Amino acid sequence: LNTIFAERPDRTPDMVIVDLKSHSSAAEDFIAEIRDATEKAGVPIVAIAPSLDAHARNALITAGANAVFERHHDLETYRREMAHLTTFWVRETATWPIRA
Repeated sequence: LNTIFAERPDRTPDMVIVDLKSHSSAAEDFIAEIRDATEKAGVPIVAIAPSLDAHARNALITAGANAVFERHHDLETYRREMAHLTTFWVRETATWPIRA
């Protein structure tokens, strides 16, 4: 991401979705690692979590996620949710019109 933001500003994404299917702190660690770069570039981070319980959600927000959504195990439901999420984010935030 640092390379893309620094060397290819024309390729800066409108949003970063982090969905690491781990039961460890991998998602929080990754988000914390990219937080400074995404903040500097004005790119929000969305985390996908196995549940929205307070502990998991707060850990992701503290790490730097701008929003947390629950992962759906059914593939078609997951796809629909990602489509709704990106459509909403693009239309309801400063990323509209989309940079791409």
